[in-house]
Formats: sequence, C-alpha cells, structure tokens
Amino acid sequence: MKTMRSDYSNYFLSFLSVLFCCGLLMLTVVKPAYSSNQDQSNQDNSSNDQKHEHHHNHMDMEGHAHHGMTMDSNGMVMNENTNNIPLGCDGLVESQNFHVIANSQAAEKIPGTTFSFFPREFKVKPCTKLTVTFENKDSVRHQWMVHGLPRFMYDGGMFHLEAYGGKTVVGTFIVPLDDKTYLVHCDISQHMQKGMKGMLTVGKGSGVISGIPGKSGYFFTGGKGFVSELGIVISFGIITLLLICIQLYRRN
Repeated sequence: MKTMRSDYSNYFLSFLSVLFCCGLLMLTVVKPAYSSNQDQSNQDNSSNDQKHEHHHNHMDMEGHAHHGMTMDSNGMVMNENTNNIPLGCDGLVESQNFHVIANSQAAEKIPGTTFSFFPREFKVKPCTKLTVTFENKDSVRHQWMVHGLPRFMYDGGMFHLEAYGGKTVVGTFIVPLDDKTYLVHCDISQHMQKGMKGMLTVGKGSGVISGIPGKSGYFFTGGKGFVSELGIVISFGIITLLLICIQLYRRN
C-alpha cells in the first residue's frame, strides 16, 4: 500500500511538472505569435487583401508607377502626398518632421531583436502633413511603411519609404481626420518579426499595437505585456511548488 501511494505521488508530481512546462510554453511562445499576427491583421477590415495587393504591386514594375513611385540611387518613395487634403479636413492643422534611423547596432537596440529603427512611436494631430527622413545606417535595405491609410488617397492604403544600405530617403504624406493608430513596419521578409515595428497614433488613436520592442507586447522588454505574462508564469510556478511541497510532506 505504501509503495502504491509513493507511485501515485510520483505520477502526480510528474503531471504537475508537465503542466507547468506546457503553461510556460503557451505563455512565452504560442500566445505572443498569435497576438502579433492578430494585431497586424486588425489594422483594417481587409488587411490580408491589402497585404497581398501590396506584395503583388511591389514585385510588379508596372504596378510601381501606379503607386506614384519615385526612385533614385538612395531608395524609393511610394504614394507621396504633399498637397492633397484628406476628406473632412478644412486644411492642414500643422506640419511635423520625424527623423527615423534604422540601425541594428544602436545602443537603444532591444535585446532579442536583430533589426531596429528609432523612434518607434509617432504621435500627430489629425490632418497633419508629416515629413519623414528615413536614414539607414545598416548595410541592407530597410523600409518605413504605414498601413491602413484611406485607399481613395493612398493606393493600396499605404505610404512607403525604402532606403538602400547606408542611404537616406525623405517622403511626405498627410494623415486623415480620424483618430486612429496605424501599423508602421519594415515589409522586407522577417524584418518586422526581428524588431522593425512601430505605430503612428493620429489624434487619440484607436488602441495600442502589440509586439513593439520596448513599448508593448511580447518582446521581453519590461513593457505591460511582459509584466502581465511574467506575473502569470510566476504565480503558476509558486502554486506548483506549493503542491509539490504538500505531496512531499504527505509522503513523510
């Protein structure tokens, strides 16, 4: 009988260990990937079609002209808008300039990322003319792209800057009237997943985009997402350890 109880205790302890490992895996691997994908897909009601359309036109040289593309030895600008006022705006509220630097070797780089651009958060008033200077200090090309803009003004719903390695490009666009939060990222394969992700908040915005290194989501950087998930893991671990201690006490 004593041997049988010992076997049951061992089985129970093994079960708790497996349960703890599964919980940790779900919190640190599965949920972050799901949340990041959900966040990107929710930028507008047709983001999957939009992304497909962008990739198709990006690869099609004839489609480039359709997007109002300008290209030189430094890179390219797509869908630049310097004077077309968005629907509902009485005029330009103000003009703002942002200097964005892509630099994978920067001191501000977040641990766990391969690529980075700074700053990652941009806040403007509705109907603002926004000029972005995109400086690429890396040896590979990078992009600064805004998704979810009105399609009647911006073909494909996006504004796009691409700077070749060691080059700088400048582009201008005018943000719409609505309070909204827009995804900003590098659309080159795997660059967003490796750290090149940010958000543009117009007015009050429409929420917070997850997965922005150092700001939100599941890059382990001390942001709110990290704190909440870490708290769950620690709580789960403490409960598991208490149960193990109870079982060991009963065995003795």
